Amino acid sequence: MQEYPFPNEQETDSYFSPRVGIELEYIFPSLNNKFAVISYPSFQYSKTSNETLIYKEGSTPSNPDAWAGEREDLLIDYSRIILPLGIRYYYLQGKSVNLYLQGAAALDILTNASKAYNLKNFNSDFNFEKTTADPYIDISTGVKFKKMSLDVSYSINNSMRNEDFNGNIKNSISLNFGYKIL
Repeated sequence: MQEYPFPNEQETDSYFSPRVGIELEYIFPSLNNKFAVISYPSFQYSKTSNETLIYKEGSTPSNPDAWAGEREDLLIDYSRIILPLGIRYYYLQGKSVNLYLQGAAALDILTNASKAYNLKNFNSDFNFEKTTADPYIDISTGVKFKKMSLDVSYSINNSMRNEDFNGNIKNSISLNFGYKIL
């Protein structure tokens, strides 16, 4: 692995990226139906592009050891399986409306990690094959109304990285809609 004296990092702009999944919940009757264990596995596909600054050596012919930054189009195209596990607390319960807070630890599994990042028109020795997604924390608040639910989630430390390049996904806030089938 080559050591880079400058960080090659990317923070994406916010973009729309839907998820499809299911929610599993077990409510503890012994705790007055106020606490539950939840999991909401889902699948997400994202595709966007961003301009980024990439540092590389030898950009100046008069000084081949010099480092210079070049603006490049970074294509971000990935799909992932998200596996969260957490706790939900119902702080207001009514006949048809329930308000809740929840926290969950989530594990990301990238399904096409070698294609997650791609630099257009760029000849480099970056190894995008070793891209991994870090586990992260989701904090949410929401409302359940009869068979429907709506919540807002904030993700802490939701990022993808590899040995040569770090990317921070700025989709840290998500709006989730659910419909109870059973």
